[in-house]
Amino acid sequence: MHPEHLNLREEKMSKSLGNVITVPDLLERHGYDEVRWMFAMNHYRTRMAFSEELLGEAAAGYRKITKLLQILEEKLAGSEDIELGVPVAGQYASQRGDQDRVPRMRHYYTYGEFGGISEKYISRFATAMDDDLNTPQATAATFDYVNELYAAGIENSSVGQATAPAREGSQAGPPAPPDENAASLLSVYRCLARHLYVLGCEHPHEQLYPQLYVECFPEGGAAGAMEQPYTEFIGRLLELREEARKDKDFARADLIRDVLVQAGLEVEDTAQGPRWELNG
Repeated sequence: MHPEHLNLREEKMSKSLGNVITVPDLLERHGYDEVRWMFAMNHYRTRMAFSEELLGEAAAGYRKITKLLQILEEKLAGSEDIELGVPVAGQYASQRGDQDRVPRMRHYYTYGEFGGISEKYISRFATAMDDDLNTPQATAATFDYVNELYAAGIENSSVGQATAPAREGSQAGPPAPPDENAASLLSVYRCLARHLYVLGCEHPHEQLYPQLYVECFPEGGAAGAMEQPYTEFIGRLLELREEARKDKDFARADLIRDVLVQAGLEVEDTAQGPRWELNG
């Protein structure tokens, strides 16, 4: 929702001036969640400057946030501990009958190693949204949240191992049990995915956050289901590239990478294997 004027190249966007960009045209070049994120970075009651350059910058920042979700999905993929969920029991007062009560999820978000960071983020996000839907402050809080998680070592943590100490000078304790560490990462994943959903950006994984997945895709029609054949094909190409690198056939490995890059993908080699995402 944005009831104020949009400015395009320092002029008001309007039919009379002939400078209107339609939503279908916009979505041919950008994902709907990237467009929503750009709108969220501006308060709904202020004039908003629009250009392809500004949208591109907003989309690039947004992808840095969703990249953390992708990293967490990779870390948690196939973990048997996911079925356990987050081991926190929560009881809440409700006027609904027992059969109609829906379990609230907020206590899941602040569990484990990164719970303090998540709790601070939730407070900032809620305060911003209570202030006349101050989505610019909410998006800023989300950026800070992701940066603090990286600073706390979340990218280097592994399921079944102790995470990096969150504070300088602190001593790492003994390795955490697998379910504890998986639960810590799962809590962060659910916290970030749920607050992005508040801003209209839908990223829940069906296994990692089934409650939110059902809210986003009640008929099971997630875009990810339609894209599955493509992601499987890309995954197979990356496997062939890894096989070529192991065989020291670097020419073939580079050729596969060049094909993926020309197709609009950005490939990043990590300790956990290659990671890819659409570029722009």
